[in-house]
Amino acid sequence: MEKPNCISLSFRDLSTEESTTVCGGSSFAYDAGRVLRFLGIAAGGMHGPSFAIADWVCTSFLVE
Repeated sequence: MEKPNCISLSFRDLSTEESTTVCGGSSFAYDAGRVLRFLGIAAGGMHGPSFAIADWVCTSFLVE
């Protein structure tokens, strides 16, 4: 049996720009998290749905 080829990875420290950049909104996990946050806020009582909608609108402005 042959040994599979291994790719060696080289790691380096992140620059200041790389470590402070937020790259959200481009993956399934991010979208699923937003939906779960929306549902959690919406379940918060009588005013929950309106707070959830306001939160969704505000966070969509921050991401785009």
